[in-house]
Amino acid sequence: MKLLTVLTMIFISTPASAAGIQSVDPFHGAMGLPKKLFKIYNRTQVNDSSAFPIRIIGQLEDGCTGTLIGPRHVLTAAHCVYNFQKKTWNENINFMPGKIAEQSLPYGIIQWKRAFVMEEFIDNGTNDYDVALIETAEDIGNKIGWSGFKVLQENEFTNSVRITGYPGDMPAGTLWSVTCPSSVLKRTYNYQCDTFGGMSGSGVFSLQKDPNIIYITGVHTFGGEITNGGVILDQFNFKMVLSWRNDNVYPDNTIIHERIAVP
Repeated sequence: MKLLTVLTMIFISTPASAAGIQSVDPFHGAMGLPKKLFKIYNRTQVNDSSAFPIRIIGQLEDGCTGTLIGPRHVLTAAHCVYNFQKKTWNENINFMPGKIAEQSLPYGIIQWKRAFVMEEFIDNGTNDYDVALIETAEDIGNKIGWSGFKVLQENEFTNSVRITGYPGDMPAGTLWSVTCPSSVLKRTYNYQCDTFGGMSGSGVFSLQKDPNIIYITGVHTFGGEITNGGVILDQFNFKMVLSWRNDNVYPDNTIIHERIAVP
């Protein structure tokens, strides 16, 4: 495990509605391509975040999307936490669960404490390792719940998926959802769900035969001319995320970025 500590000065937190969300970097959502709208499987706006699991999905202050998978653990994309092109960490990753509009923060702004990414992503920026976990400073999940996540099985490779996030081509802070068929190529989800920068980090929910059973089996990370997609939770990625959420001793390829408060 490697610990990278960056000093972040923290005084009085400025509400996101006052400070405004940073503009969505073109890197978000596409590893170089910011969007693809195929107009086959269209997004629909979410107007109520009171029900589960919508309320556990939220926007990061840097414009990306994240989903609670534990009491204080937000699953997102690694490029939402670390910008490989610029070789810099994104410091504005506070989490706003259940946000459905720029002025709507039903569960407040949850401060981040630590972020976990893989050394392979830091070194190469490849999509296979574009997974991150943000640890928050409070157990918001104990109040609003969190999603299960699991290894994507071969018999689920062609399941339909649902992606819900904060696309940058829609009004600021609004939440949109899309469902479409999927396929898997090696370690990558592929689908023609309409996505746009800002939806990066959205949990890819694999839809089961029983609609009451939902699991995250991937993370939305990229867009392209032929397909949009994300990284799947295969055995390797699943074990990494599970370790970050549960353990005090992490695999050697774990990079931890900490936020340190200054008195």
